[in-house]
Amino acid sequence: SVGDATQAEDWFARMMEEEKATPEALAFLVDALTLSGRKKKKGISAADVWIQKFQSSGQELTAKVYAARASADVISGDFEQVEARMQQMEAVGLEMDEDALTVMLLAYGYAKPQQTLLAEQMFKQQMLRGKVRATREVLEALRLAVGGARCLQLRRELQIGSQKKSSDAAIDYAAKSAAGKNQKPRGRSRMWK
Repeated sequence: SVGDATQAEDWFARMMEEEKATPEALAFLVDALTLSGRKKKKGISAADVWIQKFQSSGQELTAKVYAARASADVISGDFEQVEARMQQMEAVGLEMDEDALTVMLLAYGYAKPQQTLLAEQMFKQQMLRGKVRATREVLEALRLAVGGARCLQLRRELQIGSQKKSSDAAIDYAAKSAAGKNQKPRGRSRMWK
């Protein structure tokens, strides 16, 4: 609501005065402003002003801030504007992270018509680069953009979430053993009678 965005601005203004503002706090504020109940342009203008103030204080923006700034464009389905923001982010030397990838995939999913091929290409490119993790949020955004069946195919193709690390498997086995879940069944199984 508008009150929440106003409170967020007051909170961030205090942080700026005390020189305690962080990029994460700015991303929170920008998200609140761009997604608030305010008129879209007014919230976005306020977000842009705070971004400028933050940069003027000598602070650097992060991918999370760029992702938050793109959130209004995501909801409106303006994937081209989101792409432009992500290109601007990369032009200043920031790499795409999980937040930025999530925003990009959501933009492709909300676009009319949906941009499933672009979403798939972006997801594959980022996963193959190996610098972005396939978090729950990333995978949910992918599912929205390409559909559940194709999302599952891509996860299998790229071997995402299908293999456990051996140390994790050993820990799981030990935990299940302690809980009595790895014991052999007693007596004969009904299958084998």
